[in-house]
Amino acid sequence: MKRTSFSEESGSDKLEITGLSPIYIGSGDKYSQLDYVSDGNKIHVIDFSKILDHIPLESIDDFTNEINANFKNNVWRGEVKEFLKNYNVDWKDYVEKSYDLVGEIGKNEINQFVKTSDQIYIPGSSVKGAIRTSILYQILKNHPNKRAQISDYISRSYRPRDRDLQRLLRSDGKTDLLRALIVSDSTLKDRRSFTKVVKSNVYHLRERELQSPIFNEILGKDFKSSGFIKINDKLVDSGYLISNFFSLKKEAILEAINLFSREIIEQELQQFRDQDDENLTEIVRFYNGLTDQIESMKDNECALRLGQGSSFIAITMFLQFKDNFNWIKRLTNLEVYTFNAPDRQDRRYAIARDRGFTVLPDRNSEHKPRFGLNEKWLCKAIRTIQQKKIKIVSLIEQVSGEFNFKNIVYPITRKFVVSGDKPILPYGWVKLKWG
Repeated sequence: MKRTSFSEESGSDKLEITGLSPIYIGSGDKYSQLDYVSDGNKIHVIDFSKILDHIPLESIDDFTNEINANFKNNVWRGEVKEFLKNYNVDWKDYVEKSYDLVGEIGKNEINQFVKTSDQIYIPGSSVKGAIRTSILYQILKNHPNKRAQISDYISRSYRPRDRDLQRLLRSDGKTDLLRALIVSDSTLKDRRSFTKVVKSNVYHLRERELQSPIFNEILGKDFKSSGFIKINDKLVDSGYLISNFFSLKKEAILEAINLFSREIIEQELQQFRDQDDENLTEIVRFYNGLTDQIESMKDNECALRLGQGSSFIAITMFLQFKDNFNWIKRLTNLEVYTFNAPDRQDRRYAIARDRGFTVLPDRNSEHKPRFGLNEKWLCKAIRTIQQKKIKIVSLIEQVSGEFNFKNIVYPITRKFVVSGDKPILPYGWVKLKWG
């Protein structure tokens, strides 16, 4: 990844970033089981090329053949330590770096943080992208007519049109207002103390269970990094950029970021509290504390969410259009059906009719509406067979009375850092200090 940097002499302000929660910005690279050794609560990254150089020439064929036989789909069959020991290799002699490990890693790969020359950094492009989203959110908040226009479109389509949103900032790349905002990459003050390997899980809010364990190389809470930020006032004042929707000033940018962050936090707290799920106790505690932190920030500070795991609501305009029920139903594939017609294959059970389609419960579903009871269910679409006008749905819960899509939890999953079997922290929250 190309790094963005410039010097303090160019008229820029210092930008300090402090981790309020762990962050992960992926490079796309992974550590496989031949790249690391886990030992207790430590991960040791080893230099396998140096190990190859150590293997005697007469043994190299056996060594590589054994790797080919035992290393399939990036999973090693057996123990790497024992394999190396058989060739008189002590892995401890080839350790490049070591990290604290949070969670039992098993045979999982580790997703690597973005680096240059093996040094972790925070890309300026990631920070600027998160700032752009906050500014777009502020613009829609301040221009209800534009928001209504886009909302009307997504009532008939799948999502807000990118060109409508981007037009708020630009007509093309050359006149993009944020061309005048320059954010450098940020370097860490103490990389080794805060770089860790942690277990993360996708947590399903409705089913209340952890899914899909993932291991990431992350920057832990309280890390500090520094870079530079600059507004090119000459370019702003030139009149060449589209600026009729937003004033690109330091104070306006910080206000937009904190507005968006407050509304993300409010939404998350509402949904997590509504779950009444003891598994989310630490997450609710974190967000309550984050609310207090934002309120105590100085005029040149803000809370920003960036990186992977930030969730759908932090990287889109979802919160601006969450009251658009047609869009929410399409996003979630959810619908309420009343089952009141007989199923030809088994007349004990019922089917539903919807706009010319026959709605059938999934044959493997444990719940099937009884015929004649007019059962109303919240359902999730599995597939639609257009030619035969059939919708196959899974039944989520029986509905009593009127169902309000305002009560839908979306997204239904979140990615958390976990300890044991409990989510303990969300990803991506940092404090920016500008100047």
